[in-house]
Amino acid sequence: MNRLRPLILLLSWLLFITGTALPSKAAPPPSSRKIIVAAKPFTESYILSEMLAQIIDAEGEATAVRKFGLGGPTLVVDGLKAGELDLDVSYTGALSHLFLPQTPNPSRAELLTALRSHGLLLSESLGFNNTYAIAVRTAMAQTLRLANISDLIPHHTLRGAFTPDFLNYDDGFYKLQQVYGVALQSIKPMQHSLAYQALQSREIDLTDAYTTDGALPQFELTLLKDDRGFFPTYFAVILIRAEIAERFPKTWQALRKLEGQLSEAQMTAVNAQVDVHKREVSAVAREFLVQHKLIGNPRPPTRGAVLDEGLWIATAEHLYLVLSALLLSCLLGVPLGIVAVQFRRTGQVLIAVTSLLQTIPSLALLCFLIPIMGIGAMPTIFALFLYGLLPVAQSTTAGLLSLDSRLIETAKILGLTRLQRLRLIELPMASLYILSGIKTTAVINVATATIAALIGAGGYGRFITSGLAMNDVRVILKGAIPTALMAILFHALFEQLSRWLVPKGLQTEPARSP
Repeated sequence: MNRLRPLILLLSWLLFITGTALPSKAAPPPSSRKIIVAAKPFTESYILSEMLAQIIDAEGEATAVRKFGLGGPTLVVDGLKAGELDLDVSYTGALSHLFLPQTPNPSRAELLTALRSHGLLLSESLGFNNTYAIAVRTAMAQTLRLANISDLIPHHTLRGAFTPDFLNYDDGFYKLQQVYGVALQSIKPMQHSLAYQALQSREIDLTDAYTTDGALPQFELTLLKDDRGFFPTYFAVILIRAEIAERFPKTWQALRKLEGQLSEAQMTAVNAQVDVHKREVSAVAREFLVQHKLIGNPRPPTRGAVLDEGLWIATAEHLYLVLSALLLSCLLGVPLGIVAVQFRRTGQVLIAVTSLLQTIPSLALLCFLIPIMGIGAMPTIFALFLYGLLPVAQSTTAGLLSLDSRLIETAKILGLTRLQRLRLIELPMASLYILSGIKTTAVINVATATIAALIGAGGYGRFITSGLAMNDVRVILKGAIPTALMAILFHALFEQLSRWLVPKGLQTEPARSP
């Protein structure tokens, strides 16, 4: 009992695990022959970015690093400007909103000038215009005789759900309401693929859609005609950092061979291969590139080799996030709990501030941290660390307050100083409580770390985000099941650690003072 065995061994183990992972997460040196390819969380973005990645790998001048499922166009553009991402398939309409918000319908020359000022280059169109549209159930369209967007005007009881980007853009729904004079009973934000399911189950009546969406026939949806020409063109283009184009000129030229290769009908058919027929994104992308002779016919991966690789990488990323944040929470949370007991007023203020942090939604907290820390692992680790402080600090406080006051008085009579009492008696006897709080933090971190995929930190969230974007339950389960198993394993591990590290006499909850 004269040693803090549980805490010292646990913190040493966490420090070793996270320390060995740190080198692999360090920023690549400038001479790195890697190109980071981004993709946003919808099917078309996954497919086109996968095409770019395969072209990069086939050219051999560099290796593609996939950062798929990032939270949205603003996040991706910020990553490109900061040099944390290198390449993305974007759309001229979205780029105009981000770089020339005050210029209505900017020309290509104006857009190119704005991009160059941020060190970015743009390809020609890939050949298709994927603009916004309003989708309704085909049966409802027939019943209410809806063919054009203006036909919605007399129907004020309809319910709408739209993607956040579509709601916020100047060519989004709020502006569309002003142009068309459309009024709805309710309007709410909703993820794209979930809105289609909500339409099918009649929870909503209309949503935004993409004109090349391959899932439209599957859900029996009708696109209303934009009879007032409200929506601008959204030509798909390759957005790349100028530095990358200069460093890898052959790769840039190979990527530009994709220009003009996809019509609206072709892109819709390619999307349907994933959305409707549930084929792998990588296989669909490779098939298109081979058919159009943009890459050679690569040897397919050995069956079973890929499950693996992607799942193992996601597991390593998830563990890195969880353990790094857990270590930080322990290093600060335990002292915070001690302060809350030793200095009651100051400590209670600190605990109250820590509790307040729990009320900040995880995505909102990440948005606050991204401008400071960029995208990737660091803001996720910091957010998880903040969320983990309260369970660790409160369990430490509860453990210390549970001790029999007569025991503390006896230690004082024996002449032990406050630090000696804390080190030799109080912390060892409270160790069971402290380990319980650390276990709670670990399990919470495992679940919360799935949001990391939205800012490019990987982990199991990459499968969950992809599955939601493509409405593929199998892909969702590929991330959800390992997440649940990891949480169970952490719970079992800490139960075993409690039996192994905590002295036998402290295996049961300490009795409170009478």
